[in-house]
Amino acid sequence: MANQKFKELYEYLANEELKHLGCLEKYRDTKELPVVSARVHNGQSFTPEFNTDRAKGNEIIFGDTGILLAAMRHERKSEYFYSELAKRTKDDIQRNFFEMLAVYERGHYELIDNYLEEITSFRMQT
Repeated sequence: MANQKFKELYEYLANEELKHLGCLEKYRDTKELPVVSARVHNGQSFTPEFNTDRAKGNEIIFGDTGILLAAMRHERKSEYFYSELAKRTKDDIQRNFFEMLAVYERGHYELIDNYLEEITSFRMQT
């Protein structure tokens, strides 16, 4: 990746998904739900620092934007999936676990959405 900020964001999200996979595999293998935390590590920042001065040819790379849009869609679908699992289980521990995973996915969605808002300077007026 040419842009370090995109690289950091992609690496962070990939590591988050690996954590989710580990939690699900642990449950599959042991039927024990791991304790999970939604904490972001200190110093972790994905505030974009882009030079979007198009007059100088420093346009945003729209291929990266497309990747982020696809990632947002994936996060939204994952949030829905975990929310549905939480609704369908009768076990309180499982419900809490799936609700926490849904919260993670919502956080990832919002992180990407904020990132896109910054790099595109798009503000929807409501």
